[in-house]
Amino acid sequence: MAETLENFLREKKRKDDQLKQAVDWETRKTWWLGKINHLYNDVKEWLAPLVPEDLYIEEDTIEVYEERLGSYEAPQLKINLHTEVVKLIPIGTIIIGGLGRVDLIGDEGSVMIILEQKGHRPQIRVYMGEEGILKSKKQPKPPNYNQMDTEWILPTEKGRPRKYRVLTREVFYNALMKVISK
Repeated sequence: MAETLENFLREKKRKDDQLKQAVDWETRKTWWLGKINHLYNDVKEWLAPLVPEDLYIEEDTIEVYEERLGSYEAPQLKINLHTEVVKLIPIGTIIIGGLGRVDLIGDEGSVMIILEQKGHRPQIRVYMGEEGILKSKKQPKPPNYNQMDTEWILPTEKGRPRKYRVLTREVFYNALMKVISK
């Protein structure tokens, strides 16, 4: 039994080492933080006509933990609306069905903002073989994130299949109104 466990652990370490070599996680994290900053710059630009009469914006950092990336500091945007604060909080880049996620959170709830490859929409595919999940003999090549054309999208309807809208000023304003108390 111990020999089987030893072999199992040795094989697990080998696979983990292969995964570490296949993906440059530090590059992925840097890319992700750049995408967050670009989103926040768009939001600040969209809200600029309203500042400072109706709101003010402040940026600080929060600690995010992701399994492959560990703990890291990420920017958080706070939109102060009189007595209410709405936050844009990064959830992570290692998510199912997207390249990253930031949540817009207010007193009335939250809205997911998902980073996706331009023209693609989140989807999950599972392929099953005779012995469970089908294993590919060919390792997929990790994407070059720095050359990927991306866009932020918001789910607009619940249920399956979900519908999404590309994040624009109008879409952001509507999402903001959903999370602000009436």
